[in-house]
Amino acid sequence: MTTTHRKILATILIALVSIILFLTFMYVIALDEKNIPIYSPLIFAILPAMAINAIWNKSRKKEI
Repeated sequence: MTTTHRKILATILIALVSIILFLTFMYVIALDEKNIPIYSPLIFAILPAMAINAIWNKSRKKEI
């Protein structure tokens, strides 16, 4: 399996897990009939985006 295929697979898995966690979170909040916090979509969007960015844009150490 090439590096690009691993990155694509990791990206898909991160996206699926974050969507499943978000839907589960919304379901649990809806069962308790509580208000959904405004920041919750940001948490479930920013953290996976940062993880995907770290996978695709790994910084390389510059040799002096």
